[in-house]
Parts: sequence; structure tokens; C-alpha cells
Amino acid sequence: MDEEIIEGWQKIFETYDYMLSELIEAKLHDSGIEYQLMNKADIGNTMVVGNAEMGREAVGMPLKFFVKPEDAEKALGLINEDKSKMMDDPNIEFEEPTDNS
Repeated sequence: MDEEIIEGWQKIFETYDYMLSELIEAKLHDSGIEYQLMNKADIGNTMVVGNAEMGREAVGMPLKFFVKPEDAEKALGLINEDKSKMMDDPNIEFEEPTDNS
């Protein structure tokens, strides 16, 4: 990873995968961690190249996440946390969708 600098922020992650970046954004947002995301709109989210991992990689524009230095460890923990075993719980219950029409 090239070391971009945003004064007062620390780069913690970069990816070419747009969907992965959406998941990371949700995790950081839900945890109340302030972040900045670089290159999300630079290609244009309506273009196939902007939303496709290979397209972003081809033009060399990964999505880069920055957080405040004091939040870096917590943010990396959230990003790397594996919750896939939660689906193995036979007692897991999902809420029924509500009709809001």
C-alpha cells in the first residue's frame, strides 16, 4: 500500500472491492468510528468500472479507509472480525420483515 497521508488520520485499509468497502463502512458507522474514505466517488459510482473490483484495479484506484489514530486498533479489529460462525447457531432467530406500506 502506498502511504497516503491525511493530516490527523491514519490509513488502516484499502481494497479494490466496492462491496467490501460498503461492508466496512457499515461496520465503522455502526460502531461510531469516524472515518474518511478516499476514491469512492473519483471514478463515478454509476460506471461499471467504478463498482467493479477489476475496473478499479485496472485504473489503480483502490478505496482507502482512514480513521483517527486513537481508533485504528478498534477499527482494524472490526474489519478483521469473523462473525461467520454466528450462522451456525441453530437457535438464531430472524425478525420477520414488516410491511410499511
